[in-house]
Amino acid sequence: MWALAALFVGVLALLVFVALLAGAYAAASAGPGFDPAQVNTWAPAIQGGGRWLLGGLALAGAAGLIFAAARISLAEPASLAHGRVQVLSTWALSRGAVAAILIGNAVIAAPPAALFLFAPAGPLWRGLQGLVLAALWLPMDVGLMAYVFANRAAQKAGPMKPQ
Repeated sequence: MWALAALFVGVLALLVFVALLAGAYAAASAGPGFDPAQVNTWAPAIQGGGRWLLGGLALAGAAGLIFAAARISLAEPASLAHGRVQVLSTWALSRGAVAAILIGNAVIAAPPAALFLFAPAGPLWRGLQGLVLAALWLPMDVGLMAYVFANRAAQKAGPMKPQ
């Protein structure tokens, strides 16, 4: 399941890379000193508007990758619940829950990220970082995805009808 999810996001990342290359070529071709045969002339040829274009493309691509990863993030609990690998089939299940998934992941990731960014170097701190990841972040992340999956599956099933 993880390999298929990584492959899906990897293919999307390659598409974003191709779009960035095409944007870089387009922006550079309008600038002075551009020689299509020499890639080292592309970056200096990109002027102000072209930099905004590339920045916008990069932001849009990153947002798209994050969105796609959030849409398939319910693959692990769905695979466990159904007894078979579920990756792209969770796309429909996560409809309308992307904001909750992203906000939940940001809240859960904030303490470990702060520890990684602001902790001093040293073997004791590295051990503490590993402990925080293994004992705090990972179980909370798995729990969040299981909680979101259970709620989304219950919503998709609808209310129980008397028999």
